[in-house]
Amino acid sequence: NLVQFLVTEMGFTIFATEESAVDADELNDYVSSGIGNPRDIVLRWNSGSRSILSISASEELLKIVEWIRSYNQSVSASKYVQFRGINFHGAETAMDVVSHFVRMVDPEFFPHLDSSYAVLKIILRETPWPENTVDGGRDEAFESAGDSQPNLFYVRDVERSEELLSYLSANRQKYLLQQPIPDVDRILHYAQLIDQQVHWLMP
Repeated sequence: NLVQFLVTEMGFTIFATEESAVDADELNDYVSSGIGNPRDIVLRWNSGSRSILSISASEELLKIVEWIRSYNQSVSASKYVQFRGINFHGAETAMDVVSHFVRMVDPEFFPHLDSSYAVLKIILRETPWPENTVDGGRDEAFESAGDSQPNLFYVRDVERSEELLSYLSANRQKYLLQQPIPDVDRILHYAQLIDQQVHWLMP
């Protein structure tokens, strides 16, 4: 009822949750155009460590998603309610999406990007990622992992992420000749999220 009130009476157009921005885009595709199965998406969030919020497994969230989908079908696209994630975790999923895009629009650069992301994926998997992160949670995680754990991350890996982001951003106009603006900007946003997570995990 609160969501309905905020949308219909107060003019809110974004529903934000503390999920990965990349993963939340899947639900946004559903509420905007009916693509995907929301129940499958939410269940996948709660498998393993993809989700950090227990509410994401609840029927309450699914009811909200279905209401937003129904509402969007009754209004013009300019008034759609968007479903967004405000967290930057989920870098591996973002890398897969960016890699797929670059393979299509920039095949000459793809091998370099793909090999670089392969290295970053290994680093991300081996670096401690504390659950229910709060201020200071990253440092506490490194301390609990022992002195050797922070050495998994080197400055060159951060520079690798920055270099990829810089290249993709510099070639935005080139990509716009091949793909729609929303698709290109989503990829650049994902590249930014990847870079943010890499920097966040840097001890």
